[in-house]
Amino acid sequence: MTVFKVISLNLTKMIDMRRNENGSLYGIGGVEFHLLQILSSYFPFRYELMEKQDFVFGNVNDKGEWTGMMGMLKSGEVDMVVSRMAQVWDRTLAVDFSFPYLMDSVVFVTAAPKVRKADFPFIEPFQVMVWCLLLLSLVIPSMVICLLSGPKTHKETWISRWMTESYKLLVLLLGQGSLATYQKTRVQAFMYLWILSKLVLVFSYCSILLSFLMVPRMETPLRTVQELQEAVVGGKYQFTTFRGTSFMAFVNDSKTGVFKILGDHLRSHPDNVLSPRDNPLAKILSEHRLSILMSRFDFNYKASEFGSDRFNMPEDNFGHYPCGISMRKGLGMVERINRLIHRVTAAGIVEKQMEYAAFRNHLKYSKADSSPPSTLRSLSFTDIQTAVQILGAGLLAAVTAEQYRQEYIRDAFIRDLKCSRIRVRLLENTGRWIRLLIRLGHWNSLNFIHNLSYCSGIGYYCFPGKN
Repeated sequence: MTVFKVISLNLTKMIDMRRNENGSLYGIGGVEFHLLQILSSYFPFRYELMEKQDFVFGNVNDKGEWTGMMGMLKSGEVDMVVSRMAQVWDRTLAVDFSFPYLMDSVVFVTAAPKVRKADFPFIEPFQVMVWCLLLLSLVIPSMVICLLSGPKTHKETWISRWMTESYKLLVLLLGQGSLATYQKTRVQAFMYLWILSKLVLVFSYCSILLSFLMVPRMETPLRTVQELQEAVVGGKYQFTTFRGTSFMAFVNDSKTGVFKILGDHLRSHPDNVLSPRDNPLAKILSEHRLSILMSRFDFNYKASEFGSDRFNMPEDNFGHYPCGISMRKGLGMVERINRLIHRVTAAGIVEKQMEYAAFRNHLKYSKADSSPPSTLRSLSFTDIQTAVQILGAGLLAAVTAEQYRQEYIRDAFIRDLKCSRIRVRLLENTGRWIRLLIRLGHWNSLNFIHNLSYCSGIGYYCFPGKN
């Protein structure tokens, strides 16, 4: 019976291998192990399991030679590779591939979004455009008030009146001031409409700000490949993938598009490239701003160790690729293996094995994370900083409103003082007239009226005999 040397990677439970006391490997389970058993019993043939220690699938190096398991197939060291080998164009030219038994996709994975930390949280309820429109709500209405108030006096300019009205509106927006300063009816009608709009705006701001306290805002996750590209170019995220995989070849060989941009990033950050031995999800958790290009199946399996809710894997991906059994050239069994794998996949055997593996991973995850996560956390320096910022902004607004109140009281006092001086002058003049009447009190009333009227010119006509 023919004996084939079969090599695989013991990275996931697609093929689970153990070692005997003499050091030889034997399989105990996994989707690909069951597929290998079906093949060996159908032909039949025997196989000798081998494991690639550096966990490299294989690419073409700078010398034009294949590395990893592809290099071992090319040189004839092994006969088959059963380890979800991606069927890409360069590999199909070097070795033979069977009919694909699995379709996988290339995805990027990041950490799950965390609670968003804002430097100025009291600005967060409104976007920049809303704040700009809020500024215009002070500038434009103040111009309208200037037009409705009538012509300006000779002592003020139009700019000074506009600045004064803008300041009054700002104080009213902060909840201070009074509408009593507006005397004309048309100005008051306009101000009532403005106050109504201000109340809607203030209530909206307060409700949104309070909702942030009840439901914390989360960071916006990356959802598309285009967003990943923009985040990597902008320096918000680091990008990496595995050495010796087809993903690495795609990134390095692409001349245009997203892969070229990501490849340029990897070439400028060579330390980011991961070894196939590395656990990518543990690295994502340790470095929050990291995105890793990997296969969907690898993520689904490895996420069971930590909990899939701690990661973000968008639906958008870089494409799909078929996985098949790779064989060295000249093995002479490609057609028979293709017919058998076609029958196995058509019967749903591989799909059922995959569903069983996914069920085991989900069961493992459920047992590991049975307790609900705690929503409480300790007070941080950021919380204190936020509280100080809010208190500082409130104190600044209060001081501004108090300054306006003092100026308003001072202006009112000056107006009252001017009125008081006028009243004092009237009283002084009245007193002079009273003292004059007292001095003239020894005259009789008729003589007093005559003299008074004569002094005014009326007596010339009323008392002609006295002239």
